[in-house]
Amino acid sequence: MLNLLLQMFVIALITCSIMAVGAYVYASVMSTVSEYRRLLNSGAYNAQMFLNQREMLLRSLAASAVRPPPPSALRSADLSDKVAPQLMLLPFPSQNQGNDWALALTPRLHSGIERSNARLIFSAPSPNRSYALESDASGKLRWVPREPELVCSILHFANLPENANHPVVWLRQPGARERMAVYAPIDRNDTSNGWLGMELKDLHQLLLLQQPLESNYTLIDSHGSVVLQSPNAANLDAMELHQELDHFGFSGPGWIPQHIVLSKSIGSGGLRVIYSIPIRQLVHDSKGRLYKVALAELIFVAYVLLGVHALRRLFFIPAQHQYEQLVDSVALNRELITAAPVGLALVSSAEHSVLRENPQARDWIEHDPGWTSRLAKHGAQSMHSDVDLSDGRIVHVTSIALTYRGQPISLCTVTDVTARKQVEASLINARQLAEDASRAKTRFLATMSHEIRIPLYGITGAVELLDMTEVSAQQRHYLGTLRRSMTTLRRTVDDSLDLSRIEAGHVELVQQDFCLLELADEVISAFAPHAESKGLRIYAIVEPMQETRLHGDPQRIRQVLDNLISNAVKFTDAGQVVLRIKQLTADSSAPTIFFQVSDTGIGVEAELMPRLFDPYFRSDSVQAQHIHGTGLGLAICQHLVKLMHGSLRTISQPGLGTSISFSLPLLPALDSGGVQAPRLEPGPVYVDGLLPDVVRNLCQWLRHWGALAIAYQGPQHVLSPHGVLVQAWPPSGQTPDWSGPSVLARPSPGAPGNTESVAPAYSLRGIAEAVQRAQQGRPSFQQPHRLIGQQPQLGLRLLVVDDSPICQQILQEQLEALHCSAIAVYEGRQALGRNDLRNFDAVIVDLNMPGMSGYQVASALRSHGYTRPIVGMTANAWPDPQYLWQAAGMNSLLIKPLSLSMLHEQLQSITNKETPPHA
Repeated sequence: MLNLLLQMFVIALITCSIMAVGAYVYASVMSTVSEYRRLLNSGAYNAQMFLNQREMLLRSLAASAVRPPPPSALRSADLSDKVAPQLMLLPFPSQNQGNDWALALTPRLHSGIERSNARLIFSAPSPNRSYALESDASGKLRWVPREPELVCSILHFANLPENANHPVVWLRQPGARERMAVYAPIDRNDTSNGWLGMELKDLHQLLLLQQPLESNYTLIDSHGSVVLQSPNAANLDAMELHQELDHFGFSGPGWIPQHIVLSKSIGSGGLRVIYSIPIRQLVHDSKGRLYKVALAELIFVAYVLLGVHALRRLFFIPAQHQYEQLVDSVALNRELITAAPVGLALVSSAEHSVLRENPQARDWIEHDPGWTSRLAKHGAQSMHSDVDLSDGRIVHVTSIALTYRGQPISLCTVTDVTARKQVEASLINARQLAEDASRAKTRFLATMSHEIRIPLYGITGAVELLDMTEVSAQQRHYLGTLRRSMTTLRRTVDDSLDLSRIEAGHVELVQQDFCLLELADEVISAFAPHAESKGLRIYAIVEPMQETRLHGDPQRIRQVLDNLISNAVKFTDAGQVVLRIKQLTADSSAPTIFFQVSDTGIGVEAELMPRLFDPYFRSDSVQAQHIHGTGLGLAICQHLVKLMHGSLRTISQPGLGTSISFSLPLLPALDSGGVQAPRLEPGPVYVDGLLPDVVRNLCQWLRHWGALAIAYQGPQHVLSPHGVLVQAWPPSGQTPDWSGPSVLARPSPGAPGNTESVAPAYSLRGIAEAVQRAQQGRPSFQQPHRLIGQQPQLGLRLLVVDDSPICQQILQEQLEALHCSAIAVYEGRQALGRNDLRNFDAVIVDLNMPGMSGYQVASALRSHGYTRPIVGMTANAWPDPQYLWQAAGMNSLLIKPLSLSMLHEQLQSITNKETPPHA
């Protein structure tokens, strides 16, 4: 249909254009024809004027014919001289006696004859004579005889009835094809007296048009006879020759004209001139415009056809294809609706009549008595319902309110969910079983943690206490082996429990403010002794950043770094282990911190890289066989980094080392307080050291804090006496010629010299503070840490509440080793029943006890007015969140097994009356 309409439109458009072209061509041709008519009328007008002048001259001459005086009165010899001085009387020759006529020729008439370039002729019918007026040798005019062939013709034409009203007669001269003569009787009453004529010599040139047209003329007399015509005159039909009225039109045989014809009567002698212009002249003059309009029409038609083709290709054909696809889609949809496993139905909301349905929907309607209540109300949300059919099946019905053909309807989809409901029931059962298993696993892990850590605490405490006694060298060797095995066992237990805890989703991030520099210092300081015992260089490179205090979970970040550095030290026999930290984003409001631990160890083969983070994975290489470990550290790191919205990336090359990096999005510290950054004086500080990276990084931070830090270049370096020399760790081995204040960075502080300040080797802030003291002229050094046996006596009286005899015994002996007195009870009621409760400096209570838990004991102690510190203790792998034991009134929490150093740190905080650190 669209193609037919398009074709009709194209035909109509082309037809209109052809009609417009035809109208333009017609107007153009008619304009040219009008121009032709103007030219032809101009030629006819000129001929008319010419002939009228000659006819009037002839008629004047004929009217001047008079009868002269008789011969007796005048002598004919001098008649012309005596009648009048200005008048010439020319007698007509060969006239009848008594009927003589003479031509009274005035100078004006004679001058008119000469100007008309015509010859004057006299013809007498009886006898038939013809004379021409000519000048002789003396200049006198006289009549000269000539052939009288025209006399009879003159009389014949003059006596015809149709020429009775014509004052003159036009005749073609014999023997001269292009010469015409006009005759008038000298006596209108008696034409036998003679005819005066005027022979015209240039009539042909007069009738020819002067314009450059291919035109012809035909001159006919009053009878329609051709008397004169141009050499190439067209053959006109008799109808054209016998036209009595003036007309303009086309001429030619049949329906096709061949000439443009103008018929016009001229003169008073019945002459008619017919001008003709061939049609080919009209075509020739109009061909330029015809070519242009034809070309324009062809271009227009071409554009129309191209436009139609483009419309068909761009719109109609795609629309037709879309329509066909739509038809196919509709047919396919009908088939799909019929064959679909989902029921579909269109139901009228007003009449509840089914407009369309498939077998599944019909089956639902038949087996659901209340199916009409499932229909969605018009303007409401869709309705969903699970329906139990009468045949035992379960279907899910979804109804949507729509408008179809102007009336509200409901589109209902019916899905058989019997199998899905069965699967859901199975999944619910399986999920319940999984949750029960998870809870059982949780209880098992908690129980195993409690049951393993208690004897492990007994072993750890016993070994640590035994090591403080007097033993032989062999026994001390056995103790060392036992301590290492105990450490491995504890690490295995901790890693296994941590991984199980992470996989079970019981790990929660504790977000708090922390200092990134202190975190890096603590991590490196913890592994420095082990690394240096293997001959390794270990250090941290922290690039300066605007904010070093951040908000995150420092414990989990440190756990990741501890595992990575522990593995790096474990699998590196020579070279170095480096921790690099930098800020990736320039925006300090949302910094992203990059961590990288690289080593020069044995590396990992490429085929083992995909399994590197699998739990319990260990390399089978010969180099790694003698290294013990659980294979859980990297798996724990991966889980923790992912929990903190980061990801681990590993690059390793066998024999060259390994690099593991991760990035964490952190926030600036919420508390703007805390430890202030050192403020150094802008004086020179010279930094000397063995490692260029350490020297460069230390210089960057010293400059960041205000000093003019410069790397020491060697003995040739000229030092300012007003500066400070910093000898970084490890030392360069050279001894600078320096007598001013200096700072020694050492892992184990010793006694300084007179101008030396000792700073911790792995603490950037500690070195900066030492430089600050040196600039202020206050040399100082850190006091060395004393051994446990060398610590001052704490003198605390403590109450221990624990249901485990092993834990009671070990904890009491550890407290005695710390010079504290301890009283142990097995349950909370015994502790609450003591009258001397207020005399104890602190209470240490186990959280998991039968009967009355540690939380209840702590709450009861606070309710009884006990205001001194309460320290919680647990062997659970997953200690309860901090807010629980804080809400119970506890000051801190310790995780079994406890070392003497951990216990001493907690008791020292009680002695100093400081807020104990959190677990």
